[in-house]
Order: sequence, then C-alpha cells, then structure tokens
Amino acid sequence: MTSTRRPDPEQPVGPTAWKPAQSTAFFLGGAVLFALILVTVESTVALAITLMDGIVAVAVLAGAGLAGGWVIALFGLSHGPRAERLILGAGAGVGLSAILVFAVASVGLWSRPTAIALALLLALAAAGRAFVEHRSFVNQLPPDPTDNKNASANTAPYAFGKSALWLLVGPFLAITILGACLPPGILWREEAGGYDILAYHLAVPKIWHEAGAVHFLDNNVYSNFPLINKMLSMWMMGIHGDPIESVFMAQFVNVALAALFVAAAWALGRQISPRAGLLAAVLAGCTPWLVYLSAIAYVETGMLALGMCSAAAVGRTYADPQHRRRWALLAGLLAGLACGFKYTAVPFIAMPWAILLAVHIGSWKRVAEAIALFTLAAVLAFAPWMIRNVVNTGNPVFPLAGGLFTASTDAWDAELQERWERGHGRASDAFAAAPTLAGIWRRTFGDPRVGIVAVLLAGCAVAMGRDRRTWAWCAVLVIQAAVWFIGTHLFARFAVVMVIPLIALAARAVEVRAHRIWRTVVVTLVVAGAMLNLYHIGWLYYDHTRPG
Repeated sequence: MTSTRRPDPEQPVGPTAWKPAQSTAFFLGGAVLFALILVTVESTVALAITLMDGIVAVAVLAGAGLAGGWVIALFGLSHGPRAERLILGAGAGVGLSAILVFAVASVGLWSRPTAIALALLLALAAAGRAFVEHRSFVNQLPPDPTDNKNASANTAPYAFGKSALWLLVGPFLAITILGACLPPGILWREEAGGYDILAYHLAVPKIWHEAGAVHFLDNNVYSNFPLINKMLSMWMMGIHGDPIESVFMAQFVNVALAALFVAAAWALGRQISPRAGLLAAVLAGCTPWLVYLSAIAYVETGMLALGMCSAAAVGRTYADPQHRRRWALLAGLLAGLACGFKYTAVPFIAMPWAILLAVHIGSWKRVAEAIALFTLAAVLAFAPWMIRNVVNTGNPVFPLAGGLFTASTDAWDAELQERWERGHGRASDAFAAAPTLAGIWRRTFGDPRVGIVAVLLAGCAVAMGRDRRTWAWCAVLVIQAAVWFIGTHLFARFAVVMVIPLIALAARAVEVRAHRIWRTVVVTLVVAGAMLNLYHIGWLYYDHTRPG
C-alpha cells in the first residue's frame, strides 16, 4: 500500500526540497552584497576597513562559533534541527571563547602569539565540526530524491518570494558597518560623546593587553563588571598586535554579534513556523536599537544575542520534551553567558526565562527540575566573573549590592560606595526622580529605536493569539518593564532588552490568523516598519557624520 502522507517541510528529502533554503541563502547573500554596495558608495575607506579588519574579526568569531558545535554535541543534542544547532552552538562558542581568553590572561600568559594560537586552535575545532556536520548531512540524504518532486515544486515559488524580505536588512547592515568603521567617540551624542567606550569599554582591555594579564584596576570601578565583551575586544587587540589600530576589529565584534542576534531570532520564530521565523529575523535585523548599539563597542549587543539564543533553547524544551533536561541546561548556559556581558541580564533575561520554562514544560515537578538545571548552568557560566570579584574585593557582584556585601579593598570605602549609589541610582536622573507616563513611553516602547511596528504586531499577537506561550512572553515583558522602572534610573538604553519579547510576540502575529489577507497585512506592516526604522536610524547617522 502506497503512503499518502505529505512530506514534512521541515525535513527536506532531496535536492528539490532544498529550494526554500537556497532562496534564503540567495536573498541573504543579496542583502549582504547590497550592504557592501551602500558602504562603498558612502565611503571607500569604510569598505577598505571592512575588508582588512572587519572580515578578520568576523572570521575569528565565526570559527569560535562553529567550534561551539562541540558544546551542542557534548550536551547530547546533535539530533536537533541543524540550523538551530549551529546558531545555538555559535552563541555558546563565542561566549566560552571569551572565558578562555580570560583564563589565559588571568595567569599572565596573554600575548599576540597566544591570541593567534587561540584563534587557530578554535579554527581547527571549527573545521572538525564542519566535517562532522557535512558527513552526517550526506549520510542522511535519501537514495531517491524525486519522490516529492511535485510537492516541492508547489511550495518553492512561495518560499522564494517570501525570502525576498531578507533584502530589507541590507541598509541596516550597511549603517552598522559604517558606524563600526568610525573612530570611537563620534557616535552617539546621547552617550556623552563615547565616554563609556573611551574610558572603559576599549580602555580597560587596552590596559590589560599591554600588561599581558588581567589584573585588578583600583582606578576604574567599571573594570569589575562582567568581561565577556572586553575579552573579545582584547582578543582582537592581540590578533592585530596594536591596541589602538585594532579598534575597528574590536568594533566589528558587535557586527558579528548582531548577526547572531538576527539568526537566533530566526531560530526562535521558526519554532512557530518558517514564516514566523523569517519575520522574526527581519524584525530583529531592522531594529534601530540593534544598529545603534552594534556600531559602537557597547556590551548590549552581546547580551541581546546570547539572550535570544537562550530563549530559542528554552523553546526547544517544548518541541523536544524527550531531551528537555539537556535543552534546559543549554538554555541556562546561554543565559549565564548573556549575564557575562552585563549585570542587568540577570534580572532582565536569566530570571524571567524561568517563566518560559514553566509554560513550555507544564508539569510542576518537571518545571522545578528544568529550572534547577537552568539555574545551575547559568550560575556556572556566570561564575568566572563572580569568583574574580570575590578574590579582588570580597563582593561577588562588585560594585553592586554594597548594602549586602562589604568590599574588602583599600581602594573602596563607604564614601566611594555612597558616591557610586548616588551616581547610578534613580536620583542621578532628573526624570527618574519624577517620571511621567509620557516620558516612560518615550523611553521604552515609544522610542523610535524600538520600532513602532514591532510594538503594534506584538499587541496584535496578544489581542488575537491568547495561547499560554503568548501570555508567557507578556509576563516576561511585564517583569522586564517593572525591573527597568524600579531598579534603574530609567535610561532608555537599559530598556533595550525588551526588544526580545517584542520580537517573539510580533513573530507570532503572522500565525494568529490563517487567512492569506491577514498574512499579507502583516508582511506589509513589516515592510512599512522597516522603511520607517531606516528613516530614523539613517537620520541619526547623518546627524552625527555631517557637520552642520
């Protein structure tokens, strides 16, 4: 008896079923080419920097990311969807490579040969992983690729057409590259003329690179924050050899992390449907905040990328319940690495993700088990930075929680602790002392760098979807908003993490109605929103680079 079961579109069975992937690669490559053309038109110097320094930085991180596939194998998750394995492995690989840099530098062995040797070692691991992935792919090909010829022929034109949305990302990538090719301190005025970058984000790894070791800096309290981004910058300085001339390589680290954020958004949305995955990725790639943060050497891009990777891993606990413990461990690892970029990821990402685990798993006993595994992995991934602070100051989250922990260092006293709290508390911002609803909206969902269409589509998903995973993302958004309002001085950049649940909800909007007209409306809104976002971030870039 001949089976009439329709082929699973998520499991291609032959060359004719590869057309959606081929069309995605075609248009994604077109978006990158479009971006490079725009960069060339704007500045041939920027193109030269991209080809000389940018490609090196991206290649090094790509090697570290592909080597992260061994982490996925170590967790026993090699059976998962190939694309998701590669993306989540990339997040783990990049984060763990930074911890490896920290370990080497902590014992005083940092040098240019060490940096290059580490890059080559990870490149070899990446090559080995690529060989394993290719061999498994070839072995899984069926002997007769023509069985589903008609089904593939019917779906390929639609897949080819919808993949054209990737082209929307091109101009945003171009502005990100152009920003990364500018000397630090030019972008953005709201960031005090790059003060944080020049005094901390790039200055601290420069000091350590020149010293050949990571050590306690009693004159820079910010050097005690989690250091994944700083270690990646120091790695670029080591590979280049000159901490000043390597600044563009360090800034291109965030360009690579921005690409990881977009890929992780695609992986998260794809757990709903291929269409939702595409829209999530396009929304992520066209978010002005991503361009704003990735064009300079800030830490938020890495926090967003690893946070989105962690969310995608949490989603797999629902799609693959047989291995939920392993996915929970991986999600915790990625969440802990996100916290390694910035302290605020602890209340904004790691803690709220427990809600997602609870909704995806259901049974209270299994939820408790998954949350325990998630927490264990997150704490272990975040432990290097806490251990360092305990050794140096006695406070695992120095300089935070001064009322709970007493810093045991001659360079820090009660007066400095009070000064820190005064300068970084709500009283440090006049608006934070007396916020208004209109002001709160302007600094969160009403900020043009968020993208009003993402907010609108997220609202549609909430109003029309109403399934438990939608409500879980709503709860995450509420928790993040509450933490931002209660625990920060209400600076807009601190609220950027809310784009993760917004994108997750907005991607669900395309599937809340099966009618083709509704999906056309959603796609139209995404295109219109991309144009609006491009106008805003393009104007910001123009305003900062065109005197007068």
